[in-house]
Amino acid sequence: MPPLPSGFAIVSSTAETEH
Repeated sequence: MPPLPSGFAIVSSTAETEH
């Protein structure tokens, strides 16, 4: 996977946890 902005990673992991 290409390097993504930290914000994207945070949002992604948060969405996964919330879901």
